[in-house]
Amino acid sequence: MIYKYEMACKEAGLSEEQTAEIRKFFDAEKKRLKRDKKAREEEGITFSYFMTSDGESEEAGDLDSREIVDESFNLEELIIHKLELEKLDKVLKELPEDDREFLLSLFSYGSGGVSKLARARGVPRETVRDRKQRLLKTVRAKFFENS
Repeated sequence: MIYKYEMACKEAGLSEEQTAEIRKFFDAEKKRLKRDKKAREEEGITFSYFMTSDGESEEAGDLDSREIVDESFNLEELIIHKLELEKLDKVLKELPEDDREFLLSLFSYGSGGVSKLARARGVPRETVRDRKQRLLKTVRAKFFENS
């Protein structure tokens, strides 16, 4: 069975290796969600209240017109995370093009990225590692500047 994310990966032109990394992530997340669901069931935790469109809570009834309230959802954390991603994007855009491409290439390889990128570029592993450390130090400094 081909999942939507696999089709999206193909449309985006990602390699089979990159798609496999994404598949690993989704499989791990699916297993985590199943474990969480099983743990809730074992603890007897159920979702018995629903949120109506006007923001009022009420007992379960017509499920088509209500949303399940997610107690773990934290809007503040979501907004902070979004702001941090925007700031990181700005910092990365300030880097020279070759440095930005280097970092994106490095992280697209996933685990073992330093070795894989060194082989792909035909340079010593230490060269890639040193450049990675230098660039990450620069990114950290700019990210936390004026924080």
